[in-house]
Amino acid sequence: MNVLKKKKLLSILYIEMSQILNEDMRNNYCIQNLKNVIVTLIKIDMSSDINSMKIYIKIYPIFDKKIENFIVLRSNIYRKLLSKNLRYYVKKIPKLYFHVFNN
Repeated sequence: MNVLKKKKLLSILYIEMSQILNEDMRNNYCIQNLKNVIVTLIKIDMSSDINSMKIYIKIYPIFDKKIENFIVLRSNIYRKLLSKNLRYYVKKIPKLYFHVFNN
């Protein structure tokens, strides 16, 4: 894949994924646990054949394993939302793999 094309695709996916995650945390997770949680995207890496995408996230204010499990379990839903939002820009939506960045 062309480097410029890959950078452009990653930037589009980064923006869409951050919006989806923030909206989901605000609407679904906060209702279940009555807790304010901020999830930020640190970095996105994609394989050369666009089959998989690693998403590095940071959870604020306190890391909780429940939040990570919630995000990982909903990865298929996030993929469907990405395909719905980007159906005219991207032919193939990669599988999403979330990694929590703890520092």
